[in-house]
Amino acid sequence: MQDMYNLVYREEEKEMHPMLLDQGVACTPFSSLAHGVSTSVIAQAWNLANPVVTSPLVGASKTKYIDDAIAALDLKLTAEEMAYLEEPYAPHAQYGFR
Repeated sequence: MQDMYNLVYREEEKEMHPMLLDQGVACTPFSSLAHGVSTSVIAQAWNLANPVVTSPLVGASKTKYIDDAIAALDLKLTAEEMAYLEEPYAPHAQYGFR
């Protein structure tokens, strides 16, 4: 399943992600955007820390984006870092569902 999932828009977590975990279905998020690394690397590492996520779409229109995606594989966020990144999240109206 492909979905919009990032630190700014996380509405899929409410119902879809628990169902995907239960059914063993993978999620491929797109649009995923301190610790001495770029925000892009942190955002991708955050995506990869989710057990539902198997292959985030990088949008590799530039070499730097590929380098950031590779760097994210080596960045393991702690529980405290994950909580810090997720703390300011405010729910949004869902779009694409009518």
